[in-house]
Amino acid sequence: MATAAQTVIAVSTILGRPRAPAVAEALARDAERIRRAIFALHG
Repeated sequence: MATAAQTVIAVSTILGRPRAPAVAEALARDAERIRRAIFALHG
């Protein structure tokens, strides 16, 4: 399951640090790269 920008927006809003859509997209891309790297090493 990929990390979506909507997930980043939701979590950051819950934590009291809402993000702009462009920032959320970038964070989601980075999070997805990290998730894939972890899965490749531990999958």
